[in-house]
Amino acid sequence: MLHCVLCFGEIKLLAAFRVRNYRSFGDEQEFSLWPEGATRPRGSNRREPLSVAAIYGANASGKSNVVEALAWLST
Repeated sequence: MLHCVLCFGEIKLLAAFRVRNYRSFGDEQEFSLWPEGATRPRGSNRREPLSVAAIYGANASGKSNVVEALAWLST
């Protein structure tokens, strides 16, 4: 399920998505570029998503399935 897309003119940025019942993901999992607990700059109503993220974990923990779920969104 696509969760949030930010649009900057013609540029679109995927800020978060959720997946469940796909490959090794039975329960719902969320991948988000929103910083956890971040505060907004004073006088600003705008939150900025993270510009870099990493997916890491043990062998056979589902890292490739996250990438495949993202690729499935683009089809």
